[in-house]
Amino acid sequence: MTTSFYDVCTDTVILIDCLCLQGALDDEERLTYLGSHLARLPMDPQCGKMVLLSSVFSCLEPVLSVAACLSFKDPYYITLVSTRYNNIA
Repeated sequence: MTTSFYDVCTDTVILIDCLCLQGALDDEERLTYLGSHLARLPMDPQCGKMVLLSSVFSCLEPVLSVAACLSFKDPYYITLVSTRYNNIA
């Protein structure tokens, strides 16, 4: 599958808009204070902002549980590799 230049540009614009809505980028597309903290977290910006704000509002433990569930892959997702492994065994 090939990706066209138009698709890449469209995806980039959507990502920049998403980061601006989260407050990670300012109007001139520079990284904000919040964005610099979000860049250090190994999760998507929405979950990262949720975790950062939960520490401000003193409800970190339940939000960490929710963020962990949201960032984990679907437990019912079956890959082709695991299907082949089960057929061999």
